[in-house]
Amino acid sequence: MKKGAEARKSLEQGVNKVADLIASTMGPGGRNVIIQYRGNPFVTNDGATIAKNIILKDETEDLAAQAFIKTSLRTNDMVGDGTTACIVIAQRIIKSIFTKLKEEEHLVSPQSNLLNFYRQIQSDKKKVLEMLRKQAKQIKTKEDLEKVAITSLENEEWGKIVAGIAWQVGKDGYVGVDEHFTNKIETEVIDGMKFHGTYITELLANTPRKEAIIEDPLIVVTSHAIESQAQLKELADLMLKTYKTNELVLIANGYDKPSLAPEFCAVNRMKGVFNLLAVKAPSLDEDELGDVALYTGAKYFDKKKGIILTPPEKEDFGRAKKIVVDRDNVFIVSGRGNKKDIQKRIADLRKEQEAEPVENFRNKIKQRIASLSSGVGIIKVATNTNVETKYLKDKFDDAVCACKAALEEGVVKGGGLAFKEIADKMPKSILASALRSCYDQIQENAGGKLEIKADIIDPAKVLRIALENACSAAGIMITANGTIAEKRESIELEDLSKLLKAKDNARV
Repeated sequence: MKKGAEARKSLEQGVNKVADLIASTMGPGGRNVIIQYRGNPFVTNDGATIAKNIILKDETEDLAAQAFIKTSLRTNDMVGDGTTACIVIAQRIIKSIFTKLKEEEHLVSPQSNLLNFYRQIQSDKKKVLEMLRKQAKQIKTKEDLEKVAITSLENEEWGKIVAGIAWQVGKDGYVGVDEHFTNKIETEVIDGMKFHGTYITELLANTPRKEAIIEDPLIVVTSHAIESQAQLKELADLMLKTYKTNELVLIANGYDKPSLAPEFCAVNRMKGVFNLLAVKAPSLDEDELGDVALYTGAKYFDKKKGIILTPPEKEDFGRAKKIVVDRDNVFIVSGRGNKKDIQKRIADLRKEQEAEPVENFRNKIKQRIASLSSGVGIIKVATNTNVETKYLKDKFDDAVCACKAALEEGVVKGGGLAFKEIADKMPKSILASALRSCYDQIQENAGGKLEIKADIIDPAKVLRIALENACSAAGIMITANGTIAEKRESIELEDLSKLLKAKDNARV
């Protein structure tokens, strides 16, 4: 246990060890980090990947590091990029405040107040976000989007590939990055469907982007709420015993809490007994769920029409090549529904749209048409080695997320210039100083002579989320006045490996 100045010293040391390593990867002059993961090395300059694999030897410093990392990683979870910027800004805030506190340690009545610092940062943050919003320019052409992808990948050819497919599927589409076995990058756009929904528990996610991905599953679609765990068990038993498969996606309006559905699905998946990806889509009405059933070829257990959810026959299941579920959306890739029936539904919906006098209802029908007729983009990457392929896949993932963020909220000047220019317009303050840190770090990594050209741009959404989470991460550190950490006798390399493995399992 530590408190006061002693606790703050350990907190700052833990934050600095994390931030100094990750900051060294920033910008075109940034360096890579080699990480040993499950006995194998891989190379990356992705801030989120590095942060997830950090464990510090000192217990209190590690406590600070993990709290700092956890909050900063929200940026990557939300937009798939920006973790490094978040960490660099947060470190500068924390360092500035702790320096002021050290300068006043000898005073009988210190003038600095941590809560006042916190309130001032929150107030300044609101002003910065408004200025950032005004700076943002919307993406209007594919060439604009190419600038975003090229900045992210630091490679013109690859940037054009990513931007091309992201532009083709649009801001509401899905672009996945897969590994394959030819030594070149390939892309394709295939049939796909998107709707608002999510998994019932994050424990079902199985990728770093917090996605739950399941290949070639059987699919059940119902507007009935799942009311008991017995219903789930009955489905699981049916799949295992009758249909000899353990891959099932259940898409329902909702799940009652007493059903313990999250626990049932997560425990069976972790044990490898049964992979039931339970998806909730409470925002979909009966007609929209009917579209999902039609697209996958599933029988629709429609509560509105009195079709009771009973143990499905073989022909009642829908099929798809792949289903990807994140915190906000569900993407169904290559549903096996009858193409003629789908095209007929789209044609009928277009007639409804033309005849509908109410704008809100017309927009709803338009969304249904888009959902049934949209595409899914796939980028396939490969290199000569597994280590290099993983590195490249991470880079392409970041670029895809950057393109999506840019399409949603526009772009601003890159290379740290957007925040630097905002800071130049603000009165001198802790946050204004912290806003310059990204620009300063990029210049330092590049030897201090980097010219940032006009075509270097960043997605405004990534910077917004990075700043919000940086202020949150800093707030946790500066308002702490004590620490309690579990004592570790000693940590050898083998012990560190076990800790990292435990940490990885906890994330899954």
